[in-house]
Amino acid sequence: SLHHCMHLYYDPAIDRPFIDRHRRNRQENTMVAEKKRPERRLARSGSGSFGDPGLLVASGGSGGLVAPAPSSGNSAPLQSTNGTNGVNTNGNNDEPRNGGPRRRRNPLVAASNKTFNPKLIFSQIVAMQCLHYVVLGFFFGVNYLLYGNAVTIDRIFTDKYLNLWSIGGWADNFAVVLSCMCGSILLAIIVEKAKKCLDFSVTLFLIHVIACTLYDGIPGTWDWWIIHIFGAIVMILLGEYICSRRELDEIPLLDF
Repeated sequence: SLHHCMHLYYDPAIDRPFIDRHRRNRQENTMVAEKKRPERRLARSGSGSFGDPGLLVASGGSGGLVAPAPSSGNSAPLQSTNGTNGVNTNGNNDEPRNGGPRRRRNPLVAASNKTFNPKLIFSQIVAMQCLHYVVLGFFFGVNYLLYGNAVTIDRIFTDKYLNLWSIGGWADNFAVVLSCMCGSILLAIIVEKAKKCLDFSVTLFLIHVIACTLYDGIPGTWDWWIIHIFGAIVMILLGEYICSRRELDEIPLLDF
């Protein structure tokens, strides 16, 4: 029979080494498969959703590592062995991976991106206010040379000399309006932004009203308010126009 024939050709002393070698190879393959199984499972999930949830795989090219995730926080840092030394390589130089060294930002770029600078804004307000009074005093000096009007502090901070219905009052009226027109040029030089002309012009007007109130009380004549509101409107519109024209000017290039 077949069983009897197999008995005749089967010799355990000869086939035993081959059987043992096959068994050892099978055990080694099983152990390797058991070791690779968690890595494959995590690689398929991408975020550790299968298997151990505390592991993450960094898939930044070849040579990724399985790294333990922190116990708190919504996101886990990724570890990579692709030679980047922990620096983020996704185009954003300000957020390094795995707490790596932060690259220094360009100071010019940082200054341009900074939208709120209190020291700069305060210095611009002070410069605008002081230069406005200097220009106003200059035009009052011109009135003194032309019409003999005395140059006093009362002409700047009181409502006694602004009058729409007298010829003598129009000299001071023109001085205030001309100083506001010069203020639009100061806006283009100091502020340099058309969208900020309204803020700085209104701020200048409010500070002037406060200064007049502290000096001689709240101005009580309509002439004073009409002249100053008209001057503020002229400063805003003309300042925005000049600033917008300067912003549209072409930047000159040097010829090498």
